Amino acid sequence: MECMNRRGLLARLGRIGGGFGLASIAPLRQALAQAREKPAEGGEDPEAEEEKPKSTLVSDVEEFGAGGTRVALLLPNIEGPYRFAADAVLRGVQAAHSVDGRGVHVRVVRIEEEGFPNADEVLAELVKERVSFLIGPLIRTSVNTLGMLPSMPLPTLLLNLPDQNVPIPGNTVLFSLAIEYEGHAAARYAFSEVYQRVGPGRALRALPVSDRQLLSKRSMDAFVQAWQAYGGEIETPIVQSFGSVDEMRDLLSTARADVVFAAVEPEVMAMLRPAFSPYLPIYGTSRLNSGALPTVTNARLIATPELDGIRVIEMPWQLMPDHPAVAAYPRSTRLPHVEMQRLYAFGIDAWRVARELMGAREQFELDGVTGRLVLDTTLDPRVAREPVLGEYRDGILVPAFAPGPSPQAVPGAVEGQSSGAASSSGGR
Repeated sequence: MECMNRRGLLARLGRIGGGFGLASIAPLRQALAQAREKPAEGGEDPEAEEEKPKSTLVSDVEEFGAGGTRVALLLPNIEGPYRFAADAVLRGVQAAHSVDGRGVHVRVVRIEEEGFPNADEVLAELVKERVSFLIGPLIRTSVNTLGMLPSMPLPTLLLNLPDQNVPIPGNTVLFSLAIEYEGHAAARYAFSEVYQRVGPGRALRALPVSDRQLLSKRSMDAFVQAWQAYGGEIETPIVQSFGSVDEMRDLLSTARADVVFAAVEPEVMAMLRPAFSPYLPIYGTSRLNSGALPTVTNARLIATPELDGIRVIEMPWQLMPDHPAVAAYPRSTRLPHVEMQRLYAFGIDAWRVARELMGAREQFELDGVTGRLVLDTTLDPRVAREPVLGEYRDGILVPAFAPGPSPQAVPGAVEGQSSGAASSSGGR
């Protein structure tokens, strides 16, 4: 993974991204939410109940680890719509704790995921129990509730970002898988590649292509903002529900671009790919991950060769199983879904960041399983995450050679932009 200067990376991700307004962990409701499990009806035979398949969720885990340092992990209710996301994050935290958790006792605290209505009561109880550090909540609405507090009573690592108009309370650091980080990274990688090919003679043009989903819009907006900050120009975006290849060719007939940013699903991209020149670079976020990964058994069975050559922003956990930072942690065989693995990796890095903060470190860098992680609380309370670049080859998404900085010093172009970080983070 690419080594970066701490302040340079924070400047790029913080200043370009100002607000990361509508942050969330992923399209959880769309990809993760499932039907509630029906409770056993009264009068059922106890023996019949025992014969039912047992849940693979770790819902019975209330605490783990031992030691004088007490940590509370705030996760959604195990019976709620986010139980699968909470389960994946919890498994990741446990995996990281098994590697580096000596002397730390972790208590899992289940909270109401929609709004955290009893936040004051829960926090007061944790203070009485002499908890020294909090991790969570996971869901944005709960983070919004804490944003109404002037300051958290305990040092806290929030696992999401609040809405743009919600202040960040004091005594907190924020870590998330916000799609905006991926949009920024796509712009940086794409600009560097195109600059090396085209040179400084003219402005570089990017064409955003997006469906109408909110997550697509957020990633596209982040890409556009970063691309323009680097000095590039934007062709009029194509935003619609896509039909045939011929329809796409008609839309592209007047477009002139050096690179395409595609905020669509893999199956849509596979359909649209013939409409683009085979020589035109195409970049996208992790939404273009079809699941055909080096970390997936029998990935060849779901290979998507029609996507070959397309560049995708992803995390090392998905692409680089042999990387030392990734190989240090056990994999979960009970989380086959790509989104669940992503949240599992998020749990691993959340624990690693928390351990740094428990050691009273205000500035640090980590070679994380979700990407290069950088924090400097004197600049921004958000952990900056720099993902890695993948590319489809023979239908499998594998690590790609990441183009280096352009000769005209890309970070300098960003330094010239005004920073929105202070207003978006309550002045911090």
